[in-house]
Amino acid sequence: MSRLIFAIVVLGLVGCGSAERAAVNTPISSHGLRESGGAFSATYAGNYRFNGCAPPDGFGRFEARGVGSASFVHASFEHVTIDGNVFNQCSWSGNATITNATHHLNTITMSIVGATLFGRHLPPCDSQKPETWTVTGGTGRFANASGSGTVAFTCQTNGSYTDQWTGTLTF
Repeated sequence: MSRLIFAIVVLGLVGCGSAERAAVNTPISSHGLRESGGAFSATYAGNYRFNGCAPPDGFGRFEARGVGSASFVHASFEHVTIDGNVFNQCSWSGNATITNATHHLNTITMSIVGATLFGRHLPPCDSQKPETWTVTGGTGRFANASGSGTVAFTCQTNGSYTDQWTGTLTF
């Protein structure tokens, strides 16, 4: 009888050991499904410089650098430059780059087109209507990114700003 119990215990242990080895040898994805995009939002805060477009040279410039967080990019920083041209009714356009704070090779570059209201071009920081953005490129995990949306800048007279990005992003 004790041999029968011994045989059952040994077979039980062998079976458990095999089950453990099978679980260890089963391939497991450590990354799960790769994010591919969706609704995009971001918020940044920092400092800006602004020169309105006016004679004599006719060109204006808005430049902002801030830190914040964005969907899919997470902790990140942005650099925005938007130029105005008084010889083209003071229309505003430029670019922004969002860079992941810890993985600097993960960037998204967008073109920005200034808003208009009743045929009048609005400068950045005009709270009446946000600018539009379209993805023009990316690097790292965002190398094949595309998307579009709006960005609204809120600027203070002390040179600080915040912004809010909304739209969609796929990569």
